[in-house]
Amino acid sequence: MFCTPLTTATYKASIYDWAAERRPYFRMMDPYPPPVFVIPGMKVGCMPYDAFMASNLECFFSATCLNNTAKWISSLPPSDWPKPLNSSVLMNFLPNASTSSILDQYLIDQWHNTKNYSDYFNFCAPTECTYTVEQYNSFIYILTLLIGSYGGLIVGLRTIAPLIVQCSQIIYRWLLQKTQTDVHSAQKQQGIIKK
Repeated sequence: MFCTPLTTATYKASIYDWAAERRPYFRMMDPYPPPVFVIPGMKVGCMPYDAFMASNLECFFSATCLNNTAKWISSLPPSDWPKPLNSSVLMNFLPNASTSSILDQYLIDQWHNTKNYSDYFNFCAPTECTYTVEQYNSFIYILTLLIGSYGGLIVGLRTIAPLIVQCSQIIYRWLLQKTQTDVHSAQKQQGIIKK
């Protein structure tokens, strides 16, 4: 298998005994000679990310798989080999679930949300506690508010409208009187100048 930048092919991860056979570097990824041990659920490929996302954790739940893998790749004594994971504690993930589906759920199998306000207050000992309650208004409340606002505007305008009209009439008379006074004084000045 030749790798290119666009290669996303993966195949089963296996352990090979290549020590007995010398081969060129570009042939190292070929699955020949036959594998000594195929690692269940694990994939290999040109791009480690693609292989990881296509793999699953099946081998990590099997003592046989872990022991066979460790036998071939580990220099540790068998007492230090990894122990299998306990599949009985999983709620949402099956041992053969792909790592991409596990990562899609952020590696969280199950949420346990526990609230203990008394412990929080004992630990933090806040001097003050405030909270905000978001409450949406009902249709009846909004309707009542609109009718009340309309009624308030009507009463307000009925009270203020006569005052506004009266003030505007006073200002109009004052401007009219000032204009007439200015015209008369201008005519008198013209009369004085002509004589």
